[in-house]
Amino acid sequence: MKFLELPASQFIIFQLQWWSSILFVRSGYPSVGASIAFSLCFIEYLLLKFSLNRIKILVACIILGIWMDSLLSYFGIFIYKYYVVGIDWFIPVWAIAIWFSFSTWISLSPYLRNYKGLVTLATIFFAPLSYFAGNNFSVVKLKYQTLSLFLIGLSWVLFMNIILRWPRVNEDTVLDSKKSY
Repeated sequence: MKFLELPASQFIIFQLQWWSSILFVRSGYPSVGASIAFSLCFIEYLLLKFSLNRIKILVACIILGIWMDSLLSYFGIFIYKYYVVGIDWFIPVWAIAIWFSFSTWISLSPYLRNYKGLVTLATIFFAPLSYFAGNNFSVVKLKYQTLSLFLIGLSWVLFMNIILRWPRVNEDTVLDSKKSY
């Protein structure tokens, strides 16, 4: 499954997951988009060999991402469409699916840490652009558009710097179902 490990393949898969989530939320079917995104992640997990380190990065990225978006939502930087019932500050399931998708892409892209400066510049531009697109598709509402986009960009730069500096040891150690860890 070397094809799935190619950076371009991972980027295309992530884009499919993001767009399916956003378009189905916009159409009023958030669980369909989330199901597609989660299913593609699950297929990737089954087909690719994940090192123990990749799994740690994946889990850290998911937890930090959900925490970051929940915090930004709690402080009113943006408002999601289709919150979890009764919890209007915790991100909805469809957004969690996007975090799983993004985290899978990042965990399979160790080459990014060689380009921290370029990744930071791209993050400053593309992270707010993603939320801006979500705002235009009416799946996220930016309360204070310029300030919200600035704070989202700043949060994402901090987030990416944490993830890119995550210690990577034994990158080639692949999980073996017959071995106990």
